[in-house]
Amino acid sequence: MVTIKRRTSWGTMGTILALICVGLFSFFKPKISFLDKGHENRPDFEFRDVRITQYLLDQPEFDIHADRGTVDRDTNRIDLIRMTGRFYTADGESMGIQSPTASLSVAGSLVQIQNVSISLLVGSSPAVLTAADLEWNGATGHIVCRGGITMQTAKYTIRGDQFEGNIPVRNFKVDRKASAEIIL
Repeated sequence: MVTIKRRTSWGTMGTILALICVGLFSFFKPKISFLDKGHENRPDFEFRDVRITQYLLDQPEFDIHADRGTVDRDTNRIDLIRMTGRFYTADGESMGIQSPTASLSVAGSLVQIQNVSISLLVGSSPAVLTAADLEWNGATGHIVCRGGITMQTAKYTIRGDQFEGNIPVRNFKVDRKASAEIIL
């Protein structure tokens, strides 16, 4: 008696094995999860230990440090966590700024910061100015603060909704619901 052995080709075996896998896969479907798109307002970039310095020729206009920062390219906004910094004038005068959570927008020499506390000299007296919104023009040294202004020195406290002045602060204007407390 003669026995004939048939050899099955590798292609046929591969096809049979693929059909078995597809059949098992259809019965035991693994859970497939796709990454969600994320939050719509999610920033484009995140940074740690941020330092931002802008120069006008060889003089710095401002120098800002923060523990963390995010950049959103669509709104041209930088959000900073635990920010400190200093703004400089062409005359060499400066003022210190700080904010626990600041939102920074820069357009040329114009800088806007929200939720800010400013350390400056009014005449020769040190003062602290807090505001909801700060606009600083580095080219002219002009500062405008809006929203819940409080300016405190050792001798007086002034409150209002808007502050305007130039650095160095010799003359300034606080208006819109302004009030003052003078300490004698």
